[in-house]
Order: sequence, then structure tokens, then C-alpha cells
Amino acid sequence: MKILKSIIFAITLLLFSLQAFATVIKQVQISGNSRVISDYIQSLMSAEAGEDYTESQLNADLKTIFATDLFEKVDGSFDNGVVSIKVVESPLIDNITFSGNSKLKNDVLMKELSSQRRTPFSQNRLNLDVQRITELYYRSGFFAATVNFEIIRKEYNRLDIVFNIQEGRKTLIDTVIFMGNRAFPAGELKSQMLTKEARWWRMFNAGDVYDINRIMYDGELLRQFYLENGYPNFAVLSNFSELSLHNGFIITYVLDEGERYRFGDVSLNIKLLDLLPHEEEILQQITLIDRRDWFRNSTLQRQVLRIKDKINSLGYQFVNVEPQMIFNDVSKRVDIVFVVDEADKLFVHQANITGNRRTRDYVIRRELKFAEQDAFDQDRINMAQRNLQQTGYFSSVNIQDSPADYPGKVNLDINVEEVSTGSISVGGGFSTVDRLQFEASYAETNLFGTGNYFGVSLNLSQMTKMYNVTLSNPYFLGRELFASASVYRRDSGASNLSRLTLYQNLEQGINTSIGYRLTDNFSQRWGYGLFYRNIYNVDPNVSQSIRELAGTSFVSTVNHTLAYNSTDNSIFATRGIDASLTTEYAGLFGDSDYIKNTYRSVWYYSVMEDVVFSALGSVGVIEGLNGQSVKIIDKYNLGGPTLRGFKIGANYGGIGPMDAKTGESLGGKYMFRGSFQLETPMPGVKQYGLLVYTFSDFGTATDFSNNPEILDSRTIRVSAGVGLSWRSPAGVISLDLGFPVKKDPMDATEMIFLNFGTRI
Repeated sequence: MKILKSIIFAITLLLFSLQAFATVIKQVQISGNSRVISDYIQSLMSAEAGEDYTESQLNADLKTIFATDLFEKVDGSFDNGVVSIKVVESPLIDNITFSGNSKLKNDVLMKELSSQRRTPFSQNRLNLDVQRITELYYRSGFFAATVNFEIIRKEYNRLDIVFNIQEGRKTLIDTVIFMGNRAFPAGELKSQMLTKEARWWRMFNAGDVYDINRIMYDGELLRQFYLENGYPNFAVLSNFSELSLHNGFIITYVLDEGERYRFGDVSLNIKLLDLLPHEEEILQQITLIDRRDWFRNSTLQRQVLRIKDKINSLGYQFVNVEPQMIFNDVSKRVDIVFVVDEADKLFVHQANITGNRRTRDYVIRRELKFAEQDAFDQDRINMAQRNLQQTGYFSSVNIQDSPADYPGKVNLDINVEEVSTGSISVGGGFSTVDRLQFEASYAETNLFGTGNYFGVSLNLSQMTKMYNVTLSNPYFLGRELFASASVYRRDSGASNLSRLTLYQNLEQGINTSIGYRLTDNFSQRWGYGLFYRNIYNVDPNVSQSIRELAGTSFVSTVNHTLAYNSTDNSIFATRGIDASLTTEYAGLFGDSDYIKNTYRSVWYYSVMEDVVFSALGSVGVIEGLNGQSVKIIDKYNLGGPTLRGFKIGANYGGIGPMDAKTGESLGGKYMFRGSFQLETPMPGVKQYGLLVYTFSDFGTATDFSNNPEILDSRTIRVSAGVGLSWRSPAGVISLDLGFPVKKDPMDATEMIFLNFGTRI
């Protein structure tokens, strides 16, 4: 009985308490507002006439009203059923000005502000704007920049904001240092990074400006580079920055390369019972991984997507394919087990892109490889992130998923940080062919944010002057078609062994091409060229074949290339095949009528760690059509870089048919050449990218002519030698010392050859 009385007493006390703290609203009064209507303010509140209301609800409503940033002050009370809200409206921003800024212009800063003219003033937004302006200066290299603000109150509840900026001196990257790198030289690692050391010729490239986000992102680029070259356990242990005596930053990366591994055995572990009958079909899709290859992350990820595509084609959309790696430290191989399991049934509702102030949305979306309303696939999202990073347009790419307002769907928030994509380079050098050289170029890889490439280059030497303008689009017509167009002018001369000019050749025209990928390894390209040629200043004592070149002509060509590439690295391959067959037809109109076919193939094989053997083979044939003979300027010529140890002769002819009277080279309609090369890093200085190699070249060019006025030796010339190459940031520079082993008496030789170009 006592318990029952206690319960009744507690309930009664609770009812009285609720009545004491909750009162029915009789009226809601709002005052102090002039611009913001009362109905809008009341719509933000939970208070309605005739409803119960408490002090805690009042406090919550006051916070909601204040959070709109429309009011400078919000007060309220609740007495005798009357809710009274008194507001002081935030003043309107009349003008925003900047003072002291010269490096960043007003319009650039204004675009970054959350505070804008004719909007209510917010102290929170103003504080964020100060942080954003300071961050912009930091990203531009001005670490001493300070930003303050001044608020000028005006009548009619208006105000002006003045940002006072002290920019200070620009802080650049002085030096980038790597610790722990044994496999790759510092120069090669630097070429993978967006951050660059400050040099005067980088005046149009922001990569030499200190940016902590870019430096952190470069760590990820280094990781991707090592993952592509057989180092699956690579890690950036730390990176730190310190100011040098020159007021520039020294950036140090501490690396743990780990061991280098090749691919090992591959197996499949299917946990979905319905897929077990298709196990053999799925196994047949595992064709990209080869035990001879070094571990390569992109190959692994492409293999995952290929397995998923096959499973999707079988009617299973929601699967996870997880590659599990098993390391064998004895054989230095990574066994891969592809685990197939069921995935959550989710779809992509929206992909929201932020941070791209310059790059167009469609440029980003075309790299995603999936569309809104597609099944959610984390592997494809990861691939999309890598694709975006590899464009070079962004210093960082972050893709996060969040629940959508619809069941079974998620939104993807894609945030990017853009980088400067324009660059200028100036350089000079010496080549055995062209002697002293000067080169200058400007390139923009993301023209007006469209993802197109625009480049202008100038190449001047003692023998050649060349100017070139190129525009290319990697997604022509919205498809994965690479289209390119260039306009060029080249003024070159031909000389004999005494360096006396035989003739001058002025050539100017346009080249266009369009290419696409057929499979992972096969690609195809079509092209069209139209150029004007003028042969002038012809020496009257030269061969009749050369004198016939004199004058002007138009040449119209259509060309087609079928290429195959299975190498493990597009620049410094250690295994695989790089082959191409090119057909060129001239004769749609113009003054030349011929067809030219050239096949070239290079095979790379890793004999042992850091020792690479390569074998090149190339054949070519050109034939005149419709009764026309082939001009010597269109024929094949060997010598110099194509047959080391032999000199490039009269009119850049070198080895091949020669005029019996004058000894001038006339070029050949048929060509065959080959080369063997064995290269290894130079002992003790591997970190500098120096390679030493031995080689043997062989080949010939001929017309198979029986004309007594032409000396047409079909002898296969052979040379052998040694060389030294440097993997410079600008490409491969090589110095060859070649010795003719088999030659004809008329052949001119040149033992030393300096060249800027490829490895073989």
C-alpha cells in the first residue's frame, strides 16, 4: 500500500513539474527586424500559438536564428504565454577592398571570399576569409605574408571591409633531398614529383613554390612510382622542411624502398557459391600477370577490373575482388590470390565535384570511368582517383562517399586541388649531327581548363632551324581518341664531308593524327600531313639526282601506325616488346607519289638485377607509284644514331647508294638494320642515373640498282662499341664510341657520337 501511494505521489509531482516548465504559447512577438520578414524568422522556430513551449526550446530557437548569420544579436524571453524575440540585424557589406597586395590581384582574391558585397556581414565568415587569403599567399610561396582586416561602419546599417595585406618575400624550394634511395637516382625521383627546385627558367611554373599539401602529395607520387617498378613494400617514412641560408626551403624525404619483387603464382578463391561453376571462365581472364614481370600495381588493379568485368557479364553486379599478396622473401616473388566475395548493394546517386576553379567538370568526369546511378564499386573509384592524379592537373585528389537521401545509394564527394600546368624550358647543348643547339619551349597541359595540350617549341642549331606549334586533345569528340594537330617550319641544310653546303631545304606544313587503343597492348593511329618544300642554293657541282630536287613542291601524305607495347616502363623498359608498323602513302595530290612501309621492334630482357639486354630489328621499303621515281630526300639513310661508328654523309645520307662520279649519298629504297645492347648502371654512381653499355649495330640501305652511274653496295655494315648515357630530367643523353667492324671502302666513319634521344 505504501508503494502504491509513493507511485501516485511521483506521478502527481511530475505532472505539476511539467505544468510548471511547459506553458501554452498565446502569442509570438518579433521585433528589431527591418530587412528580414517576421514570417521567415518564425519559420525557423519550433514555437507556434496553442502549443506547449519551454525555456530549453527557446534557447534552441535562439541558436537556430543566430546561426543564419543574418543577425548580429538575438535575444528572447517567454513570459505569460508570450514568446518575445528581439533581433539586431547584421549590417550589409557595402564594399570589400584590398590594400598592400601586388602579387595576387584583387579579382583573384575576391573569388576566394565567402563574404561578398550586398550580403549580411558575418564575423565567422570574415575570419575564414582571412585564413583563406593567408593560405593563398602560402601556396604562392609568401610565407611571411600577414593579413589583417578593418571594418568601417557606415550609416543605414552598412559597412566596408578592408583587408590589409603585407606580402613579404617569396619563399621557394631550394633543394630536394632523398635519403634511403638505392634503386633510383635523385634526378629520376624528382621527375616524378610536382614539387621542383627553384631555377630561373621555371618562372612560369608554380612547382618551385613551397606548398605543404603538394609536398605531402609528392610522397604519394613517389609511392606510386615505386609500386610501378617492383617495390610493393615501399614507404615514405617521413618528410621534413627547413629554411636554408638562401631563404629557400630544403625538403628531405626519408624513404624505405623495401625489396624488389616479381609476380609469382596467381590463384582464385571464390566465396560466392553461385559463381563456382564459372571458375574456369574467370580464371581465363587472368592474363595480365606474368611471372617474368616485376610487380606493378597498375597491372594488378587492371587485372582486378578485368575479373570484375567478367563477373558482371555473368549477371553478378555486386562483388568484391580483393587481391591478397603473399610475399616469398627467398624467391623475391609475390603470389596473388584473388578473393571473390559478395559486396553491399549500393548505387552512386550523385558525384559532386569541388575545388576545380579552372578545370571544367567534364574533364574530371571523363576520368571517372563510371556514371551516376551505376553500381558503387570501390575499385573503380580508386582507379578514378589514380586517373585524376595522373593527369597532372591536380596536387591532390580526394574522393569520399556519404549516404544519400535515398536507400541503397551514396553520394561521392570529389575534391581536387589544382596546380599550375604551364611550363617554360630553355636549354642548349651539342650534338655531333647538329653541332651547337639552342632549344626553348612553352607548354600548357590543361589549356583553359579543357584538358587539351598546347605547345610551342623552337630549336636552333648550326645546321637546322625548326619551329613547331602543337595542339592535342586526349578525348576527341568526347571519346577516348587522342587527336593532335601541329604546324611546323624547318630550315635545314645538307653538307658534304668537308662541311660545304650542298643545298638548303625549307619545309613548312601541317600534321594531324588521331589515335586510339585497341587492347591493353595494341594501339592504332591515323594521320595526315600536308607540307610545302623548297630546295634552293643547290651546288651546281653536285650529283644530277640532287640537282633534280631543286625547286618547290607540295607533298600530301596519309599514314597509319599499328603499335604493340608490352614493356614494363614506357621510358626505361627492362622487359617486354615495343613494336610498330607504319605505312605512309603520298599521292592524294601534290608532287610526290609513293608508298613507304617501315617496321620497327625492340625486345627488352632483364638478364639480372639492373642488367638489361635489348635487341632491335627494323626493315623498310619505299616504292614510287604511277611511274614516279622516289626522291632521294624521301629515301632511307643509315649512319650516326642508326648505325653508330659510321658517319652521316653528304646530304644526311650516310650508308647507301652513292653517285659514282661525285661520291654523294643518294639514299636507299630498301633498308634493314639491327642492334644488340647490354646496359647496366655505372658502378659507384648509380644514384646519378649514369648507365654504361656495350653495343653492336648492323644494317644496310640499297636500291638493288644495276645502274653503272650508281655505286650500290649491298654489304651489311657492322659496328661495335661502348657508350655512356645519362638519364637527365630532359631525357636520355648518350655518348657513343663506335668502331666499324665491317665496312665498304667508300664509307665514312665517325667513332664518337653525341646524341639527345632514346636508348636504342
